[in-house]
Amino acid sequence: MLADIPEAFIPLFNAIPDGICISDRRSRATYANPAAEMILGGFPREKTRRTVCTALCGRLFAQGGGDCRSHCPLRDARSRETEVSFQGRYGPKGKHLRVRCFRLDSGKNEKHFTLIEDVTVQTNCERRREGWRSMLEHDIRSPLTVVLTALVCLAESPNSWSRDAEEKELLSIALQGARRMAKLLENDLDLARLAAGKMPMSPETVSIGELLAKCVEMQEPMARAKRITVKLQADASIQATADSNLLFRVAQNLLDNALKFTPESGAVEIRAEYRRESVRLSFKDTGPGIAAEHVPLLFERYYQAEARNGKASGTGLGLAFCREALAAMGGGIQVKSLAGQGSEFIVTLAR
Repeated sequence: MLADIPEAFIPLFNAIPDGICISDRRSRATYANPAAEMILGGFPREKTRRTVCTALCGRLFAQGGGDCRSHCPLRDARSRETEVSFQGRYGPKGKHLRVRCFRLDSGKNEKHFTLIEDVTVQTNCERRREGWRSMLEHDIRSPLTVVLTALVCLAESPNSWSRDAEEKELLSIALQGARRMAKLLENDLDLARLAAGKMPMSPETVSIGELLAKCVEMQEPMARAKRITVKLQADASIQATADSNLLFRVAQNLLDNALKFTPESGAVEIRAEYRRESVRLSFKDTGPGIAAEHVPLLFERYYQAEARNGKASGTGLGLAFCREALAAMGGGIQVKSLAGQGSEFIVTLAR
C-alpha cells in the first residue's frame, strides 16, 4: 500500500527494520512497510481495509485475550507511546514491541504515523541485568558483609598488638580490599535503583556547611598523609533541599576524587554559596586536570579517564553515581577542567 507516501521515501521505509504504518482518521492503514506487514500479519487488499488497531490488537491478544483499549496507542488519536508484549507467530519466547503513534494532521485529512519497534533484545538484556543485580544483592553482598565484619573485628581486637608487622600489613590490605569491594557493590546497586526510580528518598532541609565539614573531617587522614591543604568556605546559614544521606555520599565521592588526583603538598578548595534560586557547591583541586576528549564522557557509567600516571584509576562508578543521585534530587553536576590545570566539579541544588 503506497497511498500518501512520496516515491522517494519508499526505498527508505522498505529498508527500515522497524514497522511503519500510516493510517487515516479511522485508523485504516493506507501504507505499511514490509516490517510492519510481517509483524502485524499483513493487510487485506479489499476496499474495507483492515485497521491498524485491529491488526495490532489481533496480534497482541491472539493468545490469552485482553482489553485492547488499555494498550492501544491509537485509541484517543493523540501522540503517545506504549510498550506491549505478545507471542503469536513468533513462537513461545514471544516478542516485545514499543509502539509509538503520532498524529500528522487534523480534521478530514487527519493521518496517524505509527512506528512499531522490536525491543525484544533490549528487554531480555534488561531482565538478565536485573537478575544479575539480584544475585549481587542477595548472594554476594551478604557473605562480603560477613568477611568485612570479621576483618574489622580482627583489626580492632585486644590482641592485635601482639601481631608482627607482616601480619598487620596483610590484615590491612585485606580490610582495604574488602571495603573497596563493598563500596563498588553498593555504588552499582544504588545506580540501578536510581535509574529505575526505586531509590528511597527523604528530601529535607540540609545544612550544607555542617555536611561539608563532616566530609572534610572524615577525609582528613588521607589529606594529612599527602600533606594536602583542604580549604572549606561555606557559611553556616547556607541550606538546600536534598536527601542528606545521598548528598553526603556525593560530597564524599567528589572530595575523595579531588584528594586522589591532587599531588602531594597540593590544595583542594570547597566552596558553597547561594546562586539565585539554587545552591552552588564547588570542589576544586590542583591535580593534573582532565583532557578535553574525556570531559563529555566523564559521568558515564564505568568510564575511566586517565590519571596523571597515564593509567585508568577507580571503577568508573563514582561520578556516574553523583550525576544520577543529584538528578534524583532535582540537582545537577558539571565539570570545568583543562589538562595540567586542575579540575573543578560544580554541584547545583534547589534551595
